[in-house]
Amino acid sequence: MTQIVVWASRWNEMRDFYLKLLNARIIVESNDFVHIAEDSNEVMLHRIPAEFLEASDGVTAREDSPLKPVFTLYSDSSLGLFQVLREFKSSGWFHYDFMDPDGNIIAVRIPSEK
Repeated sequence: MTQIVVWASRWNEMRDFYLKLLNARIIVESNDFVHIAEDSNEVMLHRIPAEFLEASDGVTAREDSPLKPVFTLYSDSSLGLFQVLREFKSSGWFHYDFMDPDGNIIAVRIPSEK
């Protein structure tokens, strides 16, 4: 199981991205917090307060982050909704890297034998 906490600046886009990618449901939601979950994965988004947001014209991939969460999915039904940055097969798993709306690089792995 993967469980992450993410501070989000692009609130609605981040919420929708993780709901769709993980084929998940909302457990708890308020104006500045949402807990998204499915059987194997959980994402808790906290809204970055406006006074800490930086003005930006676009999103840059955070390739230099030392962390990359890996979510395990058992269906590839949602993968076609998003641009795959990298993909490879290793140790019985298909691996796919994505960039979320805030630029975080995340990975999804799906068993190669279903």
